[in-house]
Amino acid sequence: PMDVRQLRQLEFPQLNDYVYLDHAGATLYSERQLTRVMQELQSGLYGNPHTQARKSAHTSRLVEEARNSVLKHFNTSNQQHAVIFTSGATAAVKILAESFQAGQHGAGLFNYLLDSHTSIVGMREVLRSRGFVVRCSRTELELESATSSSSDGRVLFALPAQCNFSGRKLDLSIVDRLKANNKDAYVLLDAASFAATCPLDLTACSADFVCLSFYKMFGYPTGLGALIVRLDRVANGESVLKKAYFGGGTVQAMVPSGSFVQQSPDLAAGFEDGTINYLSILAVRHGLWALEQLGGGMQQISQRVFRLAQYLARRLSELRHSDGSPVCLLYTDNDYTDWTKQGGIVAFNLVRCDGSFVGYSDLSSRAENYRIQLRVGCFCNVGACQRYLDITDEQLLANLRAGHVCGDGVDLVDGRPTGAVRASFGYMSDESDADALVAMVTDNFVITKPMPVFSVAARRRL
Repeated sequence: PMDVRQLRQLEFPQLNDYVYLDHAGATLYSERQLTRVMQELQSGLYGNPHTQARKSAHTSRLVEEARNSVLKHFNTSNQQHAVIFTSGATAAVKILAESFQAGQHGAGLFNYLLDSHTSIVGMREVLRSRGFVVRCSRTELELESATSSSSDGRVLFALPAQCNFSGRKLDLSIVDRLKANNKDAYVLLDAASFAATCPLDLTACSADFVCLSFYKMFGYPTGLGALIVRLDRVANGESVLKKAYFGGGTVQAMVPSGSFVQQSPDLAAGFEDGTINYLSILAVRHGLWALEQLGGGMQQISQRVFRLAQYLARRLSELRHSDGSPVCLLYTDNDYTDWTKQGGIVAFNLVRCDGSFVGYSDLSSRAENYRIQLRVGCFCNVGACQRYLDITDEQLLANLRAGHVCGDGVDLVDGRPTGAVRASFGYMSDESDADALVAMVTDNFVITKPMPVFSVAARRRL
């Protein structure tokens, strides 16, 4: 890949006068990536894949090429895994929540980690309504202890490969341990944050289900993701996935006035209700091309964004007020020394010299004045917010009573932060982005001179 400064000039002109530090929310698309997409669309005619026609058959072949490209990217093939295209990672896990079967031997168990994305936590309501027992584990150790617990049916574990709040990477060897302890255990790996900047080898990782969103990986297209399913775990014996609703293109035969329906035996075809987003699917190949040819491949991208996070974390931790007190409180499980344990994310809050917190909305609005985009709040990960900010369940409910809801600007309740600030990097980021953020913080929030102390009489005169 070319030098990152040259890369930014040629491929990301939108960064010429803007500092973008929200790649964990959505990364950016490159010029050549979009050019390749548009050239393909302008040079061909692409019909609905459900139509029996030559142009539609060509579209179907390109869609299958896209599936195979996704599988190759994750070092597997259509002999081991199936790609079900969805509108994103959220839609992927909703499909799983609605179709995962407990088995014939009793109630199933759904067990997820506390610091899971809201979309994972949302699965609990669907599964609970279907008779599953639901548990939330606060640590991986607690999660592992549940593998031999009192569930007679299948167990579905949900794990974030990378915490989208802090960037902490999960030791993926836990997947094998969870399955080794219980033959009826299945693992959903939420790779939406991880796959954006990290290599994921599905030959080495035995996760049964993997969800992801492509815009987090390469910016365009939005509204497209996938559920990747390990075939040897769903194709043998009693059905593991079973859906009730059927849409266009998912059935082989049905009787409209009766109850007979025979759904497609092909896993992907059976779950992709209606006409798939085939034009966006064609663009996936060009996004994967950009990761390899412009980003240098996932391992290089992973190491690069880690180094940038390491650099920013160091610079923020070095900031001091005039009295020597720290300006920044970092939320991390490590010291940013190992790229296999930490991703390209830095989560933090700012602290004044008197020990009070700076509201994240204040910081975000000032960053906007400097043309810097950050993400603030809990980043759709309330459990991680609780863990890192030490917020109890009771405090969450108290914050709600005080008027704070997800996504609003209420950043402090009784002086305590309700969320944090997140800076995240992509393969087109460089140190100037981190420097710009540090300069903004220094200009606006670092006290470089001792605060004057006035007597009561002097304050009255003022």
